[in-house]
Order: sequence, then structure tokens, then C-alpha cells
Amino acid sequence: SAQLGVFSHHANIPHGIRLAVEHAMREGLICFVVCTSTLAQGVNLPIRYLVITSVYQGAERIKVRDFHNLIGRAGRAGMHTEGSILFADPIVYDKRKSRRYKWRWEQVTELLDPTKSEECVSSLSQLIPLEIKNDRNKSEDKNFHSLSWDITSFASAYIGGQDSLENTIVQITEKHRKNGFTEEIIRSQFKFLGKTLSYLVAIFHN
Repeated sequence: SAQLGVFSHHANIPHGIRLAVEHAMREGLICFVVCTSTLAQGVNLPIRYLVITSVYQGAERIKVRDFHNLIGRAGRAGMHTEGSILFADPIVYDKRKSRRYKWRWEQVTELLDPTKSEECVSSLSQLIPLEIKNDRNKSEDKNFHSLSWDITSFASAYIGGQDSLENTIVQITEKHRKNGFTEEIIRSQFKFLGKTLSYLVAIFHN
């Protein structure tokens, strides 16, 4: 198969062979690759046609966001003007109105719909505390409160500058003052969140 330009690419082949296959694809020395979804993970290769034989990864159906990452390998900018995604099983389309096979067509259309994509949050967000606490002693005060915080909302306010942060602080204070939250309490915790976020951004750029 190698003499015909047909190779395989999956997680269990030796790393050196995987790199050689990817290099050969970039150089146009390979005409067909039989692969698993491992080829979709961060690899920028000149794929013109992507043939999908199954909507499952092992025993589980592939996630919508992972599927869109996979099909994004075809027709890469700067390599091709367009790419084609082909579903290998003709029954999916031919029997789409059949009561027996209709579910297969629904699976495919769901995968192609970006609005069905699962939420995706970077694991880096776990390094930043997502709660704002008041200054009451939890062991002594039964009215101790904490606020769940959306890191993306904080990041948006942080990027907006000091005025944006101050406006957010005032809004939170007005809404939760009765639970012991003051501008000073929120501002000090925002300051810590800002330093943590800046540190992560610095690591990312380095």
C-alpha cells in the first residue's frame, strides 16, 4: 500500500512513522490516508477530501465540536480553495425518510449543525477561582455568602479596562449588598483575579 501512496495514521503507530506520514502529506507524496480522529488534533495538513466512515469514536458517538474540528482539516486556507466531506455509507442519505434508518440521518444532521456544539472551556479556567466571597467568618456567621462567577464575564470586563471593572463592581455591589458584599471586598478579589489572569496570559505568550 505504501508503494501506491496509501498510509495509515492512528494513536498506536510509532511516533516516528506518524511524523513521516504527516511530512509526506505536506509534501504531496501521499494520495490517501486511512486514519482515526487523531489526525484532527492540531495538525495542519493539505486534505482535499475527508471520507467519514462512522460517527463514533470507539463506543461513543463523536461530539459535535470534535466533529467540526475534524472536518476543519479539509480545505485548509492557503492549501486548497475548498474541501469536501463525504459520508461513506449511502444508506444515511438514501434511507433518510425510512422509519428504520431515519435516526442515522438525524445523527449526521446534528453533527453538521454548529448550534448543537457542546460548551467548550479551557482547562486553564480551573486555575482561577470562580467564587467571590464576603468577609464574614463562615464558622461564626450563618449568613456567610459566596457568588459564583463566570470567568469569561470577568475576562471581558478586565479587557475593557479599569472603568469597565469599576462598573461591574458597582453593579455586583448594588445587587448583593444585603449579603455582605461591599465594593472594597469585590475590588480586592477582582485585583487577585486580574493578577492571576495576567500571569496566565504571560505564560501563554511565552
